[in-house]
Amino acid sequence: MRVCPVCKAEVNDYDSICEYCGTELSVNIEFESCLTKVETILNFFERISYDSYKLTKADLSSYKEYLSYIENAKELYGESQKLQEIINKIEKVNPSLQEKIKKYKKAQYKKTVITTILLSLLAVFGILILLVLISIFDSEDVKTWAVGIPALICALIGAGLSSDSGYLWGGFFGGMIVGGIIGYLIFLLIATPVGQLIFLIAGTVGVIVGAIFRIRGARKKWL
Repeated sequence: MRVCPVCKAEVNDYDSICEYCGTELSVNIEFESCLTKVETILNFFERISYDSYKLTKADLSSYKEYLSYIENAKELYGESQKLQEIINKIEKVNPSLQEKIKKYKKAQYKKTVITTILLSLLAVFGILILLVLISIFDSEDVKTWAVGIPALICALIGAGLSSDSGYLWGGFFGGMIVGGIIGYLIFLLIATPVGQLIFLIAGTVGVIVGAIFRIRGARKKWL
């Protein structure tokens, strides 16, 4: 508590105006900064809680950061009535926002599972196509397919993984380059019957294991 310089009444440490005589009081700069930040958080919570607003991963990161900031603000300036009024508004909006975030996370998990399964089926299909082609055509003719199919698959995977980060084309071309290199190594492997069998077994198992780990990772991240 502090004392008003005019009426000598006790006022809150964080009041900007004396509630007894109306005198303007010196403000705590750090507190005013915190107050501004909390008001910004309130506006953010209200904005992303609208039904028409589509949540993003960046919103989730900001949400977690802001919740932590609010708890810290309570500890530092919990005596401020003005701060508490803003926090009360935030806490009123938060339950519906939490429900919206919960639905968003479930949708992201479902999206990841579906994408993973489709890409895994595509990968297995690509393996079978390569083996069929190598048995029908000349090995040099298959070389283009052996490099091209993995390049395409990896390009699609790279685009899918980077679609939410804003680097869609970077993921696409990066995946294409990696896939092309993998494809060339695959071509060297499937040049012999034994290599073809190893490729079929190892490739299928690798795709399945990769899909399982990706789905488990998505479950841990979103649910």
